[in-house]
Amino acid sequence: MKRKAVKAFRTKMEGINRTARSMERAVPGSEEKFRLPSNKDLQTWLAFGRGFAEEAEPLAEEFVRRGMAPDFIDDLKARILAVEQFRDGRAKESFDRNASTTGVGDAAEKGLAAVREFDAIVRNIYADNPAELAAWESASHVERAPRHAADDEEEPPTEPPTAQD
Repeated sequence: MKRKAVKAFRTKMEGINRTARSMERAVPGSEEKFRLPSNKDLQTWLAFGRGFAEEAEPLAEEFVRRGMAPDFIDDLKARILAVEQFRDGRAKESFDRNASTTGVGDAAEKGLAAVREFDAIVRNIYADNPAELAAWESASHVERAPRHAADDEEEPPTEPPTAQD
């Protein structure tokens, strides 16, 4: 759907550009005002599109005389809005995904902190009971993602200490 919206927007821009070039003799400078962006970056195209809409207002009659629809400026604005909504929707989805991932990371950190705190308590209570300590060590073991050598230097391990007291 986004691809169709972008294509429709660019097609409208190309039509305005083509028409503006044909107006150059009657309206000097029109070709320059409605030049298409040289790169394919969507942000640049949107900025040019807003400029096209603004620059076309005083020249609307000239465009209509050359076959453009009477509402071509409103149509261009609607196409810009459609593309921006797709772009903003994607940005919001990405933000929501990142926010939910951050929440999971925060919860994991809190869980690990609780295990570390509880580990000290269990070790104190069951210091003289190797069977209970072994059961605790098994139950409290936290799997970690593989770490690279560079990661080992940056962060200290967060697993509870082993029972070698």
